[in-house]
Amino acid sequence: MAKFIIVGKNGFKLPNHPNVSSTLSGHSSVLTPQLADFLLNLGHDVSFVFPVRPGRLDQHFEFGSQSPKELKLHPYGDTEFHKTPQSASMDSFIGAMGSAFSSTNVKEQEVIVISVYGFPFAPMVESLRSIRKFKHIVLLRGGDGDRWLSPERLQSEEIEFSSAEMISAWYRNALLNADVVCAASKWLAERARSHGVCVHSISPTPPPQLDRFEIIERSQKTISRIEKQNSILLTGKKLLLFAGRDSPDKRPDLALKAFERWNPGNWSLLMFGIPKPEHSEVSSKGRVGYLTVSPVDLAAVSYFCDGFLHTSLKTNKFEDARPSAVSIAASSGCPVVFPNNTGGVEECVSKYNRDHFAFEAIDGSINITTSNIVETLKILDCDVRTKKARSENLKLYENIKPSTIFKEVLAHALNESELA
Repeated sequence: MAKFIIVGKNGFKLPNHPNVSSTLSGHSSVLTPQLADFLLNLGHDVSFVFPVRPGRLDQHFEFGSQSPKELKLHPYGDTEFHKTPQSASMDSFIGAMGSAFSSTNVKEQEVIVISVYGFPFAPMVESLRSIRKFKHIVLLRGGDGDRWLSPERLQSEEIEFSSAEMISAWYRNALLNADVVCAASKWLAERARSHGVCVHSISPTPPPQLDRFEIIERSQKTISRIEKQNSILLTGKKLLLFAGRDSPDKRPDLALKAFERWNPGNWSLLMFGIPKPEHSEVSSKGRVGYLTVSPVDLAAVSYFCDGFLHTSLKTNKFEDARPSAVSIAASSGCPVVFPNNTGGVEECVSKYNRDHFAFEAIDGSINITTSNIVETLKILDCDVRTKKARSENLKLYENIKPSTIFKEVLAHALNESELA
């Protein structure tokens, strides 16, 4: 058995470590607990190294059945952690990694470090090469496969040229030195390869795995919370879902604008992860509910929603690689309305969904883009097409399971007997 060290993106709260904040974001919140459980179920020794301070307050981390009692925790006390090399406390990180390396009881055990997000963890881990022996797997999920590799992109964000060049070179060299690099989507792999990075496989983040009882129980509780906190009634309504981090990149304003222009009498819009605005005409009519939920609850509710709206558009600074919320919704069978010319979003859904529920985003014209969204939303009232999209999306995710994805990732670092 190998010794695995998972280097995580944010801070988490676990039953045996109550002082660590219970928040994180995106792919990390979905991928990390499933990866930890998968490795533990195979009998491996697993440690988790992570900064104490969380990155977000709108997503909650939920470990699987094995992790709370088996996972070894090694937090490091950087109270101002962000995704920049200047703010990550290397002394604290090196100390936590040393503790993780020393936590095994088996001498000469092979150590495999998995960075669940490339930047800044890949170069931080690679800096240990001179003092530690290990294999390093890097999982590229989004901007870590594109933005941080491009000095031009960093300069557009007002980072000085010399610093942008230094950061990109520092990061690129780390990815070149890593033993295995996997990307969340084909689009992201192509972007990373355009910067000279070798990507070994396409490894999407598997959506949460729920049984029928969990789906029903979690969805009922979540819907009840929405109704109570927003003073709305959802019984008898068709449900359109929007989910994402509280960021202008995700364009929640566009989702609200399109829903208001569509103005369907029998639909309600659920906004997950987005704070309720102080003034909103559509919200005041009792047709929009806001709530912070975990990715697992998002998956459960998606089974009972009639459509999912993704309005994150391509900009000079941001492009979705493979948004976890879209993957979760599609894996639950939800038809997804999305922009057809943005990053790797189309890889989240079936071909039928792409052909019938993608809208065209027009550069420089939010008004026309909004009209295109509205026309696409109207198709959700066609039961034949939504039923077919639901069936095809479910079929797409039949093989996107933790065991399938993680075995493929580990095959680059372990032999067949260790994967059995």
